[in-house]
Parts: sequence; structure tokens; C-alpha cells
Amino acid sequence: MGCSRILTWTLCVLLSRMCVDQVGAEPQYLVAIPAVIEAGAETRFCASLLQPSETLVMTVTLRSTEENTTLLTHTSNEEFHTCTEFQAPLVEREKILNFEVELRGDTFHSKQVRKVMIKAYKAKTFVQTDKPIYLPGQTVHFRVVALDSKLRPANQLVSVSDPNRNRIGQWLNESSNSKILQLSYSLNSEAREGMYSIIVSGGEDKLYHNFKVEKYVLPKFDVTVNVSEEVSIGQEEFDIKLCAKYTYGQPVPGSVTVKVCRPLQFYSSIDKSFNLTAPCHTETKQTDKTGCAAVTFKMSTFTRIDQKILDDTLNVNVKMEEEGTGMSHQQQKRIRISYSLGKVSFIDMSKLWEPGSNVEGKVKAVFYNDTPIPEAPVYLFVGERWSARSLQNLTTDSNGVASFSFSTENFDQDIILHVSQYLSPTLTYREYRSAFYEEGAHALSKSQPAFQDAKTVSSLEVKRKSKPLSCDTEEDISIQYTVVGETPASMDVIYLVLARGNIAMQGFKQIQVKDQAVNEGEVSFKVRVSPELAPEVQIVAYAVLPSKHMIADSADFSTEKCFSNKVSLEFTPSSAVPAEKTNMQVTALPHSLCGVKAIDKSVLIKEPGTTLEADKVTADINHSIQPLLANVGLKMATNLLMQIPSCVRFKGRDYYYSPYGISYRVHDVQTGLRGAPGPPSGYMPEVGFMLEGGSVLPIETVRTFFPETWIWDLVDVGYVVCFAFVCFSQGQSMVTVSPTPSTDYTLTPLSDDQYTSCLCANERKTVSWTMTPTALGAVNVTVSAEAVQSHVSCDNEVVSVPERGRIDVVTKSLRVKAEGTEMTKTSNWLLCPKGQCGFYQIEQSNIFWEKKKKGGVSDEVTLSAYITAAFLEMNISKNDPVVNKSLACLKESISDLSNTYTTALLAYVFTLAGDMETRAHFLQHLDTVAVKEGSFLYWSQTATETSASLSVEISSYVLLAKLSASPTAEDLGYASGIIRWLTSQQNYYGGFSSTQDTVVALQALALYSTLVFSPEGSSTVTVQTPSSQLTFDVNQDNKLLYQEKTMQDVSGKYSLDVKGTACASVQISVHYNIPTPTDVTTLSVEVKPEVDTTSESPRPKLTLKIKSLYSGKENTTNMVILDIKMLSGFVPDAQSLKRKCCLCLPKDTPINHSLEIIQELPVDNLKPAVVKIYDYYQPSKTNSLYCNSTLTHFAP
Repeated sequence: MGCSRILTWTLCVLLSRMCVDQVGAEPQYLVAIPAVIEAGAETRFCASLLQPSETLVMTVTLRSTEENTTLLTHTSNEEFHTCTEFQAPLVEREKILNFEVELRGDTFHSKQVRKVMIKAYKAKTFVQTDKPIYLPGQTVHFRVVALDSKLRPANQLVSVSDPNRNRIGQWLNESSNSKILQLSYSLNSEAREGMYSIIVSGGEDKLYHNFKVEKYVLPKFDVTVNVSEEVSIGQEEFDIKLCAKYTYGQPVPGSVTVKVCRPLQFYSSIDKSFNLTAPCHTETKQTDKTGCAAVTFKMSTFTRIDQKILDDTLNVNVKMEEEGTGMSHQQQKRIRISYSLGKVSFIDMSKLWEPGSNVEGKVKAVFYNDTPIPEAPVYLFVGERWSARSLQNLTTDSNGVASFSFSTENFDQDIILHVSQYLSPTLTYREYRSAFYEEGAHALSKSQPAFQDAKTVSSLEVKRKSKPLSCDTEEDISIQYTVVGETPASMDVIYLVLARGNIAMQGFKQIQVKDQAVNEGEVSFKVRVSPELAPEVQIVAYAVLPSKHMIADSADFSTEKCFSNKVSLEFTPSSAVPAEKTNMQVTALPHSLCGVKAIDKSVLIKEPGTTLEADKVTADINHSIQPLLANVGLKMATNLLMQIPSCVRFKGRDYYYSPYGISYRVHDVQTGLRGAPGPPSGYMPEVGFMLEGGSVLPIETVRTFFPETWIWDLVDVGYVVCFAFVCFSQGQSMVTVSPTPSTDYTLTPLSDDQYTSCLCANERKTVSWTMTPTALGAVNVTVSAEAVQSHVSCDNEVVSVPERGRIDVVTKSLRVKAEGTEMTKTSNWLLCPKGQCGFYQIEQSNIFWEKKKKGGVSDEVTLSAYITAAFLEMNISKNDPVVNKSLACLKESISDLSNTYTTALLAYVFTLAGDMETRAHFLQHLDTVAVKEGSFLYWSQTATETSASLSVEISSYVLLAKLSASPTAEDLGYASGIIRWLTSQQNYYGGFSSTQDTVVALQALALYSTLVFSPEGSSTVTVQTPSSQLTFDVNQDNKLLYQEKTMQDVSGKYSLDVKGTACASVQISVHYNIPTPTDVTTLSVEVKPEVDTTSESPRPKLTLKIKSLYSGKENTTNMVILDIKMLSGFVPDAQSLKRKCCLCLPKDTPINHSLEIIQELPVDNLKPAVVKIYDYYQPSKTNSLYCNSTLTHFAP
């Protein structure tokens, strides 16, 4: 029998001619199976039997240490080609199994074993939100779908977290059930701004999909900046074109300000005394009727100072300000600076040269903008770049072209040419960051004499296609064969179609080898392009020649993005005008679950986000199963002895095989196959795939009437707001504008505005009202524009009323807030019904809440106790010299129990140290001074000094001392009273009075929760309000979930009804406003408003000059907060807010700050805003000041 060897095909190496030992009349067999198989998937292997001389039995077995599975038993005395499907075993990650093929007959026996990998691929999860950014109080609608490698839905679980990574929503019992899971979450109206995450859990894996919460105003127009991505250092000027359009297609009138800067290199060693600034230039222009403007900048502006300290980029900042409203939108671009002044290249050149002939060609010199360089000297060189010699000096003509010709008499190898356009006829290397002209290079291969027989080797070639294979079509695949010097016989050309790492189909075509030197021809077969084949198909073809040699080839074919379930969406009519109905039709297979999403284009201008579309789905799925798509290969079990030749001669050139691929030698330098005149017929390129992203450009449509109201702001009750309404017309029309009446506000027309007027084509008109809000919260203002009949001509033309789009309606929201300072009253309970019903009555009336906070560190004993506790919490031994000495010093203060705070802290320290005697001494005293109110138990520093912050700390340290030394049931019962009191002190945000007491209290609460944890139990909390009822379920699945609901009644009696067997922490918070108090403290603030009277912008800017002063006993303050409320109709300037600072005020030294605010909305009867300064750790020490503008109204 012949010798057997392992053959592994990796689809990136072609065995151009695989030599096979002569095996006489023995049968040959080949069984192909993917090298990597997806766990649990239906997998196919293909077997071929050739030239059987007797009845043979082929047995294929998959073997592991645990079990053996027979996949095929086939008996035959004839040739066959067959494929068999089997289900791969399930594994958690990956596992190596033996794939055994045995062929047995009366006189023949052969067995081959190959190793294959079974690999588990996790489902890819996709999350889609209805938009990328939300306002506080809005509802987040989102969908979740998990797809396996074959785009089949799988199951997942979902939760939502806020910017602080708190879990604020979860759906533990919701799964996709192999469908699209659609959920929603309502944000709190006071939701913290920042990035939120939707977390999808599947086993150990989690996927995070982010969305943003921000108090934003949607832009009404977008700005596009058209500029080259690169400019040359040698060009004189460059142009920037800008266009602004409303989201509905109309051009935006206004002014464009373009600022271009070349930044300094941050790593340059610049003498700071020079005070260098980056070169910048600013241009302002009005947009034309199309909403566009073009600006030209001189390049010399950005090259005047030393290039070494400048970056090779230009930063472009564009600001478009809308006429009449002052609303602006910004865009930024970055331009690269190139030092290339132009280039010289070869044109009309051959790739081969014939010995004894002349080489003729041309070179062309062009500037950076591809315009020709006339009368320019260029220099021709020959040889390698580092040793090239001058060949000819040339001069370009008026088209920048120069011709050349030279004899090949002295050449006997490949010729390498270079051409340059330097000032001197030498081929030199340019200096870094210096201007240059790009060189050209060209290689000419020496033409080899034709062989007597051009066809010297047998080969197969799978014909490639230039375009992706179309979905749901049958594609013809052709295989060209060349058989040289073989005896007459029949030969099977076997082909395999592979997709996603699996053999999709097998087939063969039989050809007859005739008695002639060369047999050539082509066979073809059809492949139906289905979603299962996307996105990449590999075709492998092989054949065993009559001489028992094997020839093979493979080719890759990309496909379109194919999906099993087709869905389409159409609108009828395809475009609609305002207030017109349109029908939307979604078409898919029967019983399909389809998700539809619609989004305002303005949202995507504000926050582009990411969209879930075909490109993303296919790319993500393919990325997750990349090992199935590329370089996984086939394992071939065969009795043919296959060898990869180390050298193949093809068309007079020697090609070499190495672990790095196929290469050839030129001038004794080994060169990669890429760039060779032609690869050997059997060369198989490396497999890879690329998804070409593409999207259908949207059809731009223009509305006929475009009313817009510029109102989205905050105003106080009793203010008078002026708002503008802008109307556009595409045709010659008489337009009437009217607001919808409401009980939430009163409207007064401005006397100089006409509310029915003629609008010519593409004209716009602004009309205004003053509005006085009479209700708190979100107030909706609705305005309509209608084209009406009129006998009055417009600009000497008859007015028209369109059949479609005659009326347009716009609704905008205005948020009205109350005056004064917002306060919060919070009540907390830890309710543990223990199987009984808990019933509590709460009455909300005459609410006023004030906190006083003090820190606890006051002497050396307390400070030493802090440090010692920290060491012991770090598990440092009490016998450590430092810790032991500290404990000895602390023990000396055992007789002084006057300071309750220190006593509680020392009780905790000696508990950690394991000194139970000293611990008991402190705890006994603390029990005598404890405050007991009903079920509450807590401590104060003294009977007269009742700081809430200090009480929280003291009580927390007592709790830590009780629970840190193997607590008994009695200790836990004692601790429950402390727990009830501590939870009652928590504020609306879950903390306490200060950072310090919050940290200690949460540590104590966390320790208690670990000691009383129970995996069982649940409770239902029912809140009965005067007009409704709210129900909360607390169980083991959602015990860490923060649940919140809004009650509609502000005052009245509420009852809490708790039933079940688990404790529930319940909090009720009331938010209200009071007149701003003006407490006198050691902190003071002064505010001086300054108006920019020179600005002509319709959005005036006000600068607040703020002076803060500390006049206390200490040398400096803790961190101080400046809380600045906005004047109604104003918003902070975004750039001004970027100037962050941390306020720590020195004694008796004023600190000045400034803040720019911009008027978004004109407001009459402007009332003062409050500026407040307070100690971050002691908010009760506050000083407030009313701030007002010297101008109460700015006219638009």
C-alpha cells in the first residue's frame, strides 16, 4: 500500500501540482470536512471514492474521549461522490475531536484520522433605540434582538443603568423568545444628564448600548462644509464652501463665520517668554439665496512663523447664525497639510522589454492640483533607489510631458526606472517636513523566450467574477482545466462550495482526456445564491489526473447582503405635505414580526448616534464568526500522498513556497508574489472578506409652508414672553398665521405685525406675540399657517392656493417653573412586616426642612482613631509596631467619654483590634446616652448640639462596632433600631448630609445587609394617595432595582400598606419652592451684570461678574459651590461653561469669576434670579443674592 500523509487545506495555499506516489491499481478516496465546526450546527462532509477494484465499505466516525459517533457507513463497488450531514456536538467553548475515515475490503484496508475543532459561537446582540438622545422625562423605546451565526433569533435578558451605573430598570423575566423584544423605560423628569446604558445579558457576556440624556434644543438647520481633505504647503490659497439648509430643505439666510487656525505642536520646546500664538484667520460672509457662502484663505497666513513649532493640520471652525433669530449651529473640519508640491510619474509605459530593442516611454510632471508643469527639468535614473545612476535629463513640454528612449544593449535583467524633479540632477532623500515633488518609479521585466510548448503543467482555474453575486439568483461558475502529457482516460473535476465554514454543496464534472499533448476546456455548474451563502463563498476545485497527480484551485466570491426574511416599506404617496395623511405599508413573509422606526432628522443633526441597518448586522455577525469565514480551511482524509513542491517554474520564472506565502526572486532579492507579471496557474490568494458599505441617498423634498416657533426655554410664572413665528412659502401665496387659544397662557399680538400677508416664492416672514404663562410645567404653544384665497395680487402676480399642503401646524413646548428656591422634603422607612401588614399614616402640610452639618475630626485622638481603623480595615495586624503603638495611645483616653463621636469611633477601632473588654466599656457607655424614639435608636454629640450629619456618623460607627465582631441575634435586634433611624435620614438621592457621613453610613448599612441576607422572601408595597393607588413588588429578582413612581397629589394623607416576608426601604419625597432665604454667614457673593451694548445679534449676551468672599476664622474654606440660577429666557454660553474651577476661598481675599449667558427668548417683567454660595460639606451655611439685568427686555 502507498504511504499516507496528512493534508490540510487552509484556503490560502494552492497545491499547484501535488505529487502523489504511484499507488498502482489501488482505490483512491478523499473525504473533506471543515477544520473548524460550529457547535450544535448542521455540518456537512463530502466523500469521493475513485477506481474501486472490489466491494469496499467506507466508515466515517467522530471520536472523543467520552463517546464515538458513526457518521457514515457506505458500501460500494463503484465510484461515488457524496455528502453527508450531521449535527455537531454541543460544547461550551471549544473541543478537539478525531475525524476518522476507514475504507475496508477483502484485499484493501486504509484508515486516516484528522483532528477537527468544535467551537461554540455566541449569539450577537443588537440594540436599537428610537433615538440617540433624550430629554429628562421622556420615554426611551428600544428593541433587542439576538442573532446566531445563521441570523436566527436567540434569547437575552435586559437592564438599564444611569450615568452613575445605578441599575434603574430591569427586565429579568423578559426574554426575546426568539423574536424581537421591544421594551420602554420612562426617564424621571429630574433624570441626571449623561450617558445611560442598556445592558443585555446572555450567560457570562454583557452588551452595553449607550444613549444620552441631555437638556437640549433640537437644531432647525444643518451646515455642510466642503473643503479639501488636504492642502499643499506650496499653494497660494484654498477655498471653503459652506451651505446651510433647514431640515425640510430650504436655504438658511444668515451670516457664516469661518475661523481657520494652524495649531502649535504641543511637544515643541518653545521658550515661554516668546508668548507665541497659533496663526489664525477669521472671515465672515452672508449666505446667498441658496444658503451657501464661499470663503478664500491665503496659505501664507499659516506659514509665516517657523514650521517646526506648527502642526501639519488646519482646524476649521464654522459658525452659522440664522438671520432674525440669532440661532447658531457649528461644524468643525480638519485639513491635512502636505509638503508635496507636485509629482512626476511614468505614462504610456510597457511592462516588458525585449533584448536588443529600445525602451520608449513618457513622464509627466504635475502640480499638487494635477495641472501640468511646463518647461520643467526632470531627471531619469536607472537601478535600485539607493544605487541608481543618471540616465537622461529631460524637459517637459507645455502639457508637462517629456518623452525618452534608450537602448537595452547593456541590460540583461529587469530594468527599474526612477524619475524626479529636484533642483539638481541627483536622486536624493528629502529632508523631514520640507517641500518636495513626488518621484515616479517603474519596473520593466525582461521578456523570456517562448517555450516550445507553452502549456507545460496541468492545472485548474476557477474563473473569478468582478461583481458580487446577486441574492436569490443562480450564478454560473466556470472551471478552466488544462491537462498536459496524460494518458487517455476519464477524469472527474470535483468542486466544493463553502460558506460560513461549512460545505454548502459538492458536485463533479467528468471530462475525457484524449490522446493528445494538451487537453484544454471548461466545465461549469450553477450555484443558487441564498442567505446561507452570504457574505462570502469559496469555491474549491480539484481533480486526480490519470497519472495520479492532483491539481487544484480555489476562488473567493463575495455576495450581496442576503437575508432570509425580506421586508420592504413604502409610503403612499411617497412624499407628503403638512397635515396630509399618508399610508405606510410594510411587506414581509406571513407571521413576521417587523419593527418600524421613525425619527426627526433634527435629532440626528444634534446627536448622530448609530443606526441598525443591514451593513451593521452583517458586519457584526461576520466579525463574531470570523474564524468560520477566513483561514479555517478543510481537513482532507485521503490515501493519496500529497506534497507541496518547494519550487515551481512558471513562464521562465522560479516561484518558491515558504511559510510566509509564495514568492519569486529578482536580482537575488526575494520578492512577494504581488506585483509579479503573472502568478502560477494554481496560485490561491489569501481568503478574506470586505463588506462594501453603501447607502441610498435620501430624496430631498421641500415643504410648501414652514412655520417655526423659536421657543424652548425656562420662564417663571408671571413673566411676559415674546416669541417669533417664521413662515416660508414656495409659491406665490397669501398666508394667514394664527395661534391656537389655550387656558395655560394669554397671547397679545404685537401692533406692528401683520398676521395675513403676501409671500412670494421662497420668501419668509416673521410675526410675533407676547405670551403670559398662567400654568406651571410644560406649556404647549400651537401655531398654524394657512394659504387663503385673495383677490389681491402678490408682486403683480395672482396668488395661488395649493391643493396639497395648504395648512401647516407647528407645536412647541415652553417649560414654566416656579419662583424662589427649590426644596425637597424626604421621608424614609425601612418596613419589615414579617408576614404581617404594616400600616402607616403620613400627613404632608406646612413643610419646612433645614439641615445642619458638622464634621467629626476635632483632635489628635479622633485623627489617630481614623488612621488606626484604616490600617485594621486593610487587615494589617494589630501587632504591627505602628498599629500596636497607636492602640496603646488610644487606650489611654478610655476614661474620657465626654465626646460621643470619639467614643463611638473608638468602640469601632477596638472591635477591629479584637479587644473585647475595651470595646464593651465604650458600648456600655454609648447605650446609656442613646436617643430612643419609638423604634428608632441613634446618638447625638450632645443634648443641645443635634447636627444631623454628626448623628449619622456617630450612629453608623456604633452600628459598625456592634456588627464587626460575630454579632449575636441580640446584637442584630439592637442594630435594627439603628438601621431604621439611619434609613429615615437618607435624602432624595440616597445619600445623607455630607460626603463624610454618607460614606460611613453606607458602609454600616452594607455590613448589616450581608449579615441579614436571605435568598427568600418578597413583599408588596401599596401607596394609597388621595386620588390614586401605586403598587411596588419587591422580590429576589428585583431587590437591587430602584423603583420610582410619581404621585399626582401634592398635599393630603397617604398610607403605606406593606404585605409579605421581606424588608422594603420606602422613600417619599416632596419638591416645592420657598422664597429665597438670605442667611448671613461668613460667605458672601456679589454679582454685577454687564450688557454688551455693541452687539447687533438678536441673541444678546450678558456677562455676570461674580465676586466671592470668605470672612471666617479659618485661613481657607472647604470646597465652595456657586449655584447660579438663570434669568428667564437666558441660557449659559456653552464656551463659558467650559471654564471649570474649584472654589476654595482664602480668608478676606475676593475671588472673581465671570459667566456669559445668552438670551434665547425675549421676556418682559424680568424677575431676579438667585445666585447662592455655600460650603459643599455644610450646605446650610448659605448666602444668597438676587441678580437682575439692567435691561429687562431685548427686542428681537
